[in-house]
Amino acid sequence: MKKEFKVNIGEENSRKMEKIWYEYNAARDIVAFLMQQEGVKFENLQEYLNVAEARFVESEKMKESLAKEFKPEEVDLTKYNYGFNFDDFTITFTEA
Repeated sequence: MKKEFKVNIGEENSRKMEKIWYEYNAARDIVAFLMQQEGVKFENLQEYLNVAEARFVESEKMKESLAKEFKPEEVDLTKYNYGFNFDDFTITFTEA
């Protein structure tokens, strides 16, 4: 059985991560929609691509930072996967 650790990261950290994640997904969905439309100006598409990319990078950095900050001592991030649960403000580290 794989080892698993569930760690509370606090409401504020969780809400910040959730906000960035939803902003990224919203921008990504807008890009997907615009790409299916005819006559969309490249500049408009590029604007949303830039937003999506910036939010993705921001979310990846924040995920990594929170994982490093809150990981239990026995967790080696090269040997564990982790996921966020925004409802209960936690990160779950699962042995890979």
